[in-house]
Amino acid sequence: MNLNYIANWDTNRKSTWSGATYSLLSALEENNHVFDVNMNDTLVQFLSRINLKMVRYMGVDVFSQYLQKKLKNLALNQTSKDSVNVQVHSIVNLPNSYIYEDLIWEVLAYIKNNDPSSFSISGFQEINNKIFKNHLIRQRELIGNDKTILSMSHWLTNFINKETAHRAVYVGGGINTPLIEMPIKNRDNQTFLFVGRDFYRKGGDIVVSAFNRLKLKYPNAKLIIAGPDKDKISKEILNMSGIDFIGDVSVDKIGQLMTTATCFVMPSRFEAYGLVFIEAMANGMPIIARDKYEMPYFVSEGSGLVMRTEKNEKLEVDNLLKCMTELLENRNQYLEKAQEVAPNIAKEYSWATVANRITKVIENDRL
Repeated sequence: MNLNYIANWDTNRKSTWSGATYSLLSALEENNHVFDVNMNDTLVQFLSRINLKMVRYMGVDVFSQYLQKKLKNLALNQTSKDSVNVQVHSIVNLPNSYIYEDLIWEVLAYIKNNDPSSFSISGFQEINNKIFKNHLIRQRELIGNDKTILSMSHWLTNFINKETAHRAVYVGGGINTPLIEMPIKNRDNQTFLFVGRDFYRKGGDIVVSAFNRLKLKYPNAKLIIAGPDKDKISKEILNMSGIDFIGDVSVDKIGQLMTTATCFVMPSRFEAYGLVFIEAMANGMPIIARDKYEMPYFVSEGSGLVMRTEKNEKLEVDNLLKCMTELLENRNQYLEKAQEVAPNIAKEYSWATVANRITKVIENDRL
């Protein structure tokens, strides 16, 4: 199949969108003829910033039509006319397009109105209302009803098909960390692993509070926290017994930690997808996650427990403590199941599988 792969690339292509953009391209190239369409353009990026400032302060949208025309010409100059367009995020209004997304503005608007506590730490909460509305309108027009959203998650797929005029098909996301088999006997007995740069959004504060109480019963328990900038964490937390803050580490290091720790724990308050959950599962780890977004589905596919969301943080800490205690008390049971399902998880959430799903969706549509 001939595909135009349309994406905005970072300077380091392999790290674009946490590696997802490059990994999907590589997987699609295995069985398809792919035209790599780079949508980075200095003038478009400059005018986009100017336009958003004008929307914010003056309520005037000046450049949107020009920018879309510019983007369309940029794409057409690089694409093959007899190829299907696969866009990573909604970039340009081209017919015969399939758009790979983990989130859309319409679902963000829904969360903003119906789950303000999650939205308040989503990373989108500081966006001016005028700019938010501008993004919402533009993306809704861009996607329209003639394109298909290739959705990373089941929860987003369900929302789009039930609550919007768009069409979505689930295709999933892929694993980027290395996978290493590790016998249960070689794993730590009481080590929890947390991975996430945004400490509060990922629920790191709740994990620390629950862990401190857990140590009263399990004094040898350990908690490894990877990702957050130490300078943004209070000294009180950094100096707590049994907690090791290792900062931002490589993907290879994360993979290594996933082969030695007992359990992965990350009760994210907001999580568009959560690749790190499936990476932990594929490495034979049970997981503890929150009862929102795609997280309950991940737990149902693997081994682990779901923490119930509460209006009160104290109750959430209580719930997480119960999950962590349950997992340690039945350590081997959870690890045995995690190890048993790991090969299926690795296959189900490989980029090759994601690429195959995408090509099948396109092939079925062309029948």
